[in-house]
Amino acid sequence: IADDFEKKMRSLLKRSGFENVNGGAKFFLGDNQIDACGGDDDTLFVVECKTSGRTGARLRKEIRELRGQIPSIKAAARRHEVYRAYRNFVFIIATDFQIHRRDLKTAGRTIRLWDRAFTTYYDQLVSKLGEYTKFSILGELGLKPEQSHDECVPCIKHTVRKMNLFLFAGDPRTILRWAYVARREVGSEHYYQRFVEAGKLNGIAKYIKDEGGYFPNAAVLAFNKKPRFRRINGIANRYPDWAKGRVEFGLLYFPAAYRSCLIIDGQHRMFGAARVSKPSIMMPMVALERATIEHQAQLFLDINSNQKQVPSDLLWDLEGDPGRIG
Repeated sequence: IADDFEKKMRSLLKRSGFENVNGGAKFFLGDNQIDACGGDDDTLFVVECKTSGRTGARLRKEIRELRGQIPSIKAAARRHEVYRAYRNFVFIIATDFQIHRRDLKTAGRTIRLWDRAFTTYYDQLVSKLGEYTKFSILGELGLKPEQSHDECVPCIKHTVRKMNLFLFAGDPRTILRWAYVARREVGSEHYYQRFVEAGKLNGIAKYIKDEGGYFPNAAVLAFNKKPRFRRINGIANRYPDWAKGRVEFGLLYFPAAYRSCLIIDGQHRMFGAARVSKPSIMMPMVALERATIEHQAQLFLDINSNQKQVPSDLLWDLEGDPGRIG
């Protein structure tokens, strides 16, 4: 059971896009056997795996033991041919059981704890999203990108009901570095989204790649970190009526933080399109600022519940009489 869980964690790191993944019974950094490790940018993630039966006092004892091994693991990694390139370290204990508040208190800020809900969720998610899972993991760990580069897109800003709406076209492969799918399956996070379905992602990728398909309807995002907007005055001066409708044109800068916005609607379109290896795939998007979680949930329900099926006779009118074509 322990070996299988360690392999599962190494697989999770590798499929999520972490580099130089290694670990196992025969892998050591100095005198310390390492269950799993992998790197991203300048950070090495070292994962110690614990399986059922190590709950309570025993788990807290092992947390303290790992804390004592940290200096020697860091020193050995800095002498390692591959891992000496990493300047920062994150130490994690991954479990296949539930952890408790006392465990978190013992771990403090030095060691991160992944409980059964965390490891199960991301093991399921990585099978559908692949390397994009990494950005969600990094965001949930509270880590920031090595380079604080803001993603910038031209957009139209519209203020309605005390909310800012930003309308723009973006490449999902870029936006998905900062956007994430809310995981309602975890008790500590109460969201409204459905879990992504691999079949839908494959179908959308095939539709775009093989059939030249395109989705004109916008994906809907919501910022949970404040974005920056810079108005372009030349456009505003040319169209003074825009100001009456609280409309502006300018540049939208995404916060340089993982999980800085979540996807309200269009997750399958975005992740499906991101699977297509084309130079650029632009999709229409709408991002909300200052939208409460309740408003996001209501908007999700409105989008997905209030749409009516197009009458069959209207479809016939739109398509025309096949006998007349030609």
